[in-house]
Amino acid sequence: MRKEIKRVIIDFTNSAVAVYKELASRTIPIVKTLEKNEGNVIVVNGCAAMLGFEGRFNGRFLLNLSFPEALRLHEAITGKVVNEISDDVLLTVSEVGNMIAKDAVTRINDEFEGANVRLSPPSVFAGKDMKLFNFRINAYNVLLKTYDEYIRINVAVKGIEER
Repeated sequence: MRKEIKRVIIDFTNSAVAVYKELASRTIPIVKTLEKNEGNVIVVNGCAAMLGFEGRFNGRFLLNLSFPEALRLHEAITGKVVNEISDDVLLTVSEVGNMIAKDAVTRINDEFEGANVRLSPPSVFAGKDMKLFNFRINAYNVLLKTYDEYIRINVAVKGIEER
């Protein structure tokens, strides 16, 4: 993997940790870093926000929260206790994904002169065993630990070269 692409993925990871700490007032440890997604299929369980980015680096960012973690994060942000996934919870997940990606893109644009990376609006979805197919793009997973759940981020950047 090219060094600059690794930095992009690390920027998304650091942004996820920073934003979670800001929103939930808790530091979350990184359990696994830069684990290459095997094959072209990503299986998503729970709630997920996905945002594309383009500029010097093109790809997409996926934030995957378990259902309990999505509910817990919604409560931490809004102060409202809910027991099921609703449109409001999905909007929260969407906004958290947007906040992480925005922070990461700011880091990338500050780090790489002229990168001019921009974000697409987030898409959010919820379900069990949802399969996403990556076509001709390598993706990497990072696993973060919260209370008794995990948050997975998956970053795919076009042009990742294995070395």
